[in-house]
Amino acid sequence: MTDDIAMIQTVDFFTPIVDDPYMFGQIAAANSLSDLHGEEGLESALKITNALFRGQLNDLDEQQRLDAVKNMDKVDQEAGKTLIDVLVEAKIASSRREAREWIKGNSISLNGVKVNNETLVIDSTQAYVSNYAIIRRGKKRYYCLNLK
Repeated sequence: MTDDIAMIQTVDFFTPIVDDPYMFGQIAAANSLSDLHGEEGLESALKITNALFRGQLNDLDEQQRLDAVKNMDKVDQEAGKTLIDVLVEAKIASSRREAREWIKGNSISLNGVKVNNETLVIDSTQAYVSNYAIIRRGKKRYYCLNLK
């Protein structure tokens, strides 16, 4: 250690007493987050996570929206193109046919809202926060479009 370098260490002496490994992991993660970011940071992280995975993105305030997209991989996308063109150009779908199937099958969400209009034009009015729009395919695949 020097004057400009420090080490931070956190230790939990009491491990969660649960039999379910999934629950153990959730408790351990929550403990680590609260140790590093405090209770407010933990609450914000939980709210963002729940909003993303439940498709309730509009429940987040402006700062939480920015935090949600901060570490997402961004895909630069020219605004003013149809949803099908965006899906193909951003390499979310491998072909226009595949993109059409996903849209017709209700597999595509834009900013937490299911989209079934393949001619929808993606422009700055669809920005979720700042100039970013979030596309979700299925339940777990998220893409953050940087609309230009």
